[in-house]
Amino acid sequence: MSLLMLTIFKYLLLILIYLFLLYILLVIRRDLKSKEKELEKGKLTGLDGPLSGQSFTFSDSISIGRGQSNNLILDDQFVSLSHALISKRNGHFFIQDLKSTNGTYLNGARINKPAVLKHGDTLRVGKNLFQFEQENK
Repeated sequence: MSLLMLTIFKYLLLILIYLFLLYILLVIRRDLKSKEKELEKGKLTGLDGPLSGQSFTFSDSISIGRGQSNNLILDDQFVSLSHALISKRNGHFFIQDLKSTNGTYLNGARINKPAVLKHGDTLRVGKNLFQFEQENK
């Protein structure tokens, strides 16, 4: 092999090593960002009603209703057995009414389809008024 070919080969190998190191750094950065999103939690704090002053923290989802199968059980005649669901998708929390009789209210407006929750939003389910907070722990 000529000296020119060896020099070209060395530079190509060096470029490949740098590209590999760059790829590793990008993978590490992506993993760290995904871990940050996993650590985000939601919290409902009772503002008015029987659960006033109580807080309920959740990671991915929380089901709300009168039935015993729910994560947040509300002993309220105006709450359906399976009333609402809060779930996390793509780093955002969504509230969904589960075809309840009396509806779910986000910031005073009845929702008919899944809606994005923002920090500080209020939710009314039956006689209970909650404030939603998004925590990053």
